[in-house]
Amino acid sequence: ADKDFLTMKLEEYEDQAEYFTSKIAKLEANAKASARQIDYMEFQLVSKMDEAEALNKMVMSHEATMKDLNDEIEAMDAKRTKTEESLSSLHSKMDTVVNERDGLASQLQCAIEELAS
Repeated sequence: ADKDFLTMKLEEYEDQAEYFTSKIAKLEANAKASARQIDYMEFQLVSKMDEAEALNKMVMSHEATMKDLNDEIEAMDAKRTKTEESLSSLHSKMDTVVNERDGLASQLQCAIEELAS
């Protein structure tokens, strides 16, 4: 009877060992699948980070170009203002010369009229 009992217990332990071995194998398979999935996700993350870095460099390059263009616009605005001031000064000088000419022409006309009379 003790032998039958021990044989029965041994079979129970063997069944449990087989069950746990099977369960461990399934857990190992799940762990390997999860590890592969993590590796793939890490690869995707690195790829996305590389894309983000490339886009960031492009944005920085465009910002530098925009700054250069804004500096150029400011320089052109300064030149335009200077040119407008020069033109205004020349216009004033021309007005002065024209007024002097008209004054001289008027004086000349008066002198001609005096000589004629």
